[in-house]
Amino acid sequence: MKYEDIDGYVTSWDAFINYPIKKVNKSVFLGKMQLIARSFVDLEDSYNQKVYGLENNFFWNTTLANQDKWIVWGQAGLFSDFVDISEKDIRYSIGFHYLDYWHDRLKTGYGIGYSRQFYGHQINPFLSIDYRINPKLKLTGMLPVRPKLTYQMTENWSWSNEFYGNVDTFRLSETEYENSFIRINNWYYLSKIEYLLKKHHLFTIGVGFDFAHNLKFYNDSNAGTITLFTFDLNEAVKPVSELKTRGFKFQVSYRFIL
Repeated sequence: MKYEDIDGYVTSWDAFINYPIKKVNKSVFLGKMQLIARSFVDLEDSYNQKVYGLENNFFWNTTLANQDKWIVWGQAGLFSDFVDISEKDIRYSIGFHYLDYWHDRLKTGYGIGYSRQFYGHQINPFLSIDYRINPKLKLTGMLPVRPKLTYQMTENWSWSNEFYGNVDTFRLSETEYENSFIRINNWYYLSKIEYLLKKHHLFTIGVGFDFAHNLKFYNDSNAGTITLFTFDLNEAVKPVSELKTRGFKFQVSYRFIL
């Protein structure tokens, strides 16, 4: 991450578990518990933080008679430095997704997500696609924030390329920072190789580039800035400071699939 004379970096790790809740006819209720951690190093003092997120996600998925699907989700969790946890550390999201089944090779859809961020409100309308172009090539994801193109090289090896845009906010300690918070806007490209071992163990290694990895530091505020994807439509609250960085990205992951 480079900004003027700053040459820092961020380390991230995520751990999650998906779990079934209930199935009723063609409706399925699912859950996902996730723990995330971000560590910012060698930046300006106020940004050199270790922050965490502990969240629970719920999904309701129902298949209609014509094979179309309705998907509704909700998520809530704590997002802070976990120094002195309070209700001010809570963020939540809700949304829906309608998936239109055309044939076995093509599904399209639309939806919208809403997230209550510490600076205000984030709105994410999207179009979705799941298109198997040929037996080896597949285009999936949500447009415009997360399109993904995957090439299935063999039964076990695949190569994918994706773009991703996201906003995160993390509350800081009330004692030391008076409930200030950090906002992270990022857009990146990632190319990765995946290997599936014995149908259950998925190993991934990827490299990419953060085109925009912007950090903003805010004093505690309940003002209602509205964001479309990662772009502010208004500026009800202004940051105390801002770092506009970019840099290379490296990712390694493991996933166990039941």
